[in-house]
Amino acid sequence: MKNIIRAVLIVAVLNLLGMLGVVAWLATSGRVTTDRLTDATALFGESPDDREARLEAERLAAEPEEPDSGVVEGDLSDTDQRIAARVEMTMVDRERLERLQREVRDLQTQLRRERGMLDRDRESFAGEKAEFGQLREKLIEIEGAEAFASALSAMSLMKPAEIKPVLTTLMEEGKTEEVLAYLAAFEDRLRSKVISEFVKAEELEVAAGLLESLRTRGLTPADAGVNTP
Repeated sequence: MKNIIRAVLIVAVLNLLGMLGVVAWLATSGRVTTDRLTDATALFGESPDDREARLEAERLAAEPEEPDSGVVEGDLSDTDQRIAARVEMTMVDRERLERLQREVRDLQTQLRRERGMLDRDRESFAGEKAEFGQLREKLIEIEGAEAFASALSAMSLMKPAEIKPVLTTLMEEGKTEEVLAYLAAFEDRLRSKVISEFVKAEELEVAAGLLESLRTRGLTPADAGVNTP
C-alpha cells in the first residue's frame, strides 16, 4: 500500500514539474503575458451580460465625438455659399445664352433683309436685261431695214447743221431709238459734229440724253467722238 501511495505522489510531483516547465517555457517565449492572463481571467470570470456591457462600453468609447454646434453652423454656412455661387453661375450662363440667342436672331434678320435686297436687285437686273434685249432687237430691225440704209447714206452726205433738224423731227415723232441708231452708225467725226450742233443750239439736255443713251449701247463719249471737259 505504501508503495502505491509513493508511486502516486511521484507521478503527481512529475506532473507538477511538467506543468511548471510548460509555464516557464510559455513565459520565457512571450506566449503568455500579463495582459493575456488578465483577458483569460476576465473571460472565465465575467458573465455573458457583463461581457456584452463591456463590449458596448468599448464600442462607444471608440466612436468619434460629434462636432459641436459651431462646427455645424460653419458647415451650413459653407453649403449656403456654394448654393449661392451655383445660382449666380446659372444666372450668368442664362444671360450669356439669351445674349447669344439675340445675336443669332439679329444675324438672321440681317440675312433675310440682305437676301430680300439681292432678290430685288436680281429681279431688277433681269428686267433691265430683258428690256435691253428687246431694244437690241429693235435696233437690229431698224438698222437692217432698207429705208434705214438709204437714209443713213443720204445723211452721211449732209452737213451736221442739216442733220440736226432731221434728227430733232424724228425725236419729236417719238423715234428716238431710230435717231440713236443713226448716230451709232455715223462715223466718229460726223457723230461728234452732230452732237456739237445740239450743244451750239443750247439743247444741252438733249445732247446729254443722246450721249447717255449711246453709252448704254456700249459707246462711251470718246467712242461717240465727243470730248468731255
